[in-house]
Amino acid sequence: MGVHGGPFWAGVVSGGGVYTHYDNYAVYTFTGSGDFTVRRGAQGGITADVLVVAGGGGGGSDYGGGGGAGGMIVTSSLSVSSGTYTATVGAGGSGGASQLERGDNGVNSSIFSLTAIGGGGGGNEGGEGQAGLAGGSGGGASYGDAAGTASSGQGNAGGVGIAAPNYNSGGGGGAGAVGAAADTSQGGDGGVGLSNVYRTGAAVFYAGGGGGGGSHNSGDPSGNGGNGGGAAGSPSRNVVGPSGTANTGGGGGGAYGNDGSSPGGGTGGSGIVVIRLGAL
Repeated sequence: MGVHGGPFWAGVVSGGGVYTHYDNYAVYTFTGSGDFTVRRGAQGGITADVLVVAGGGGGGSDYGGGGGAGGMIVTSSLSVSSGTYTATVGAGGSGGASQLERGDNGVNSSIFSLTAIGGGGGGNEGGEGQAGLAGGSGGGASYGDAAGTASSGQGNAGGVGIAAPNYNSGGGGGAGAVGAAADTSQGGDGGVGLSNVYRTGAAVFYAGGGGGGGSHNSGDPSGNGGNGGGAAGSPSRNVVGPSGTANTGGGGGGAYGNDGSSPGGGTGGSGIVVIRLGAL
């Protein structure tokens, strides 16, 4: 349970998130789900600046594409009527856990009328399919198939992989850019996220895509994670892909190509909800 109100907002709002303040702003940050209550009643409600980021997608196993970032929504001066609202913070999607699994999509985050869509899981070499999954931002593809598409206004598509002789996988999309396609030197980098100042007044990046896996066939390295919590692809064939950073919506890293077994892709980072209120 957070501290309620602050000098300007005591008795007007309360919430289960963590209360902070800077300059003339009161801020409620939800890193897990909880309620937010507006008590102004007949005086017509409030206006709020709101950031909503969904959970990032998991990286694919064996020759894994990077997980797509969770969808990111930023709005200012949103009118909010009196009442109690539930802030839902989405978990990151699990990475592909065996040789034949794609990463799972992240879970949606929401508050008021705003719903950010979970990031798309990264593709893998076979089994469940090489294509990246659609999401807030799309998952990167394994070699030889399509990348995941993005939700309109919330992110960008993933990157495609490259087939013989390199077999590198594409990066997951980020809120600020598409995931990079793999090339003949490495797996694709995750797309960069976007910065936002609502939480602290300082710019913080959210919703970066996960890096695509490299390959033992060529010895090429995996791609880098996108700025905004995206994880790099796995550094070697026997290492699980890194996870996206918690409460950024970053995509999980794709697993390195290994032929025959895979320790799995990385889990996506969980999302976040931030509500910023100005002086009354």
